[in-house]
Amino acid sequence: MPIPPSTRPLVPLYMQRWQEELDKHERQRQRCVALVAASMGFEYGYTYPGAHAYSAAVAG
Repeated sequence: MPIPPSTRPLVPLYMQRWQEELDKHERQRQRCVALVAASMGFEYGYTYPGAHAYSAAVAG
């Protein structure tokens, strides 16, 4: 049975999943960059959704 157009999501589910996967990979990359910077003694202004500090509060 086809889904009525009024109840279909504006963005297909596979596109939402693809964007979530891209976001996950970007977060992983940022964590790796922060880890390398920390191991070299540099501060890297990395934050993530749900962090206890706001991104504006992190010195860049």
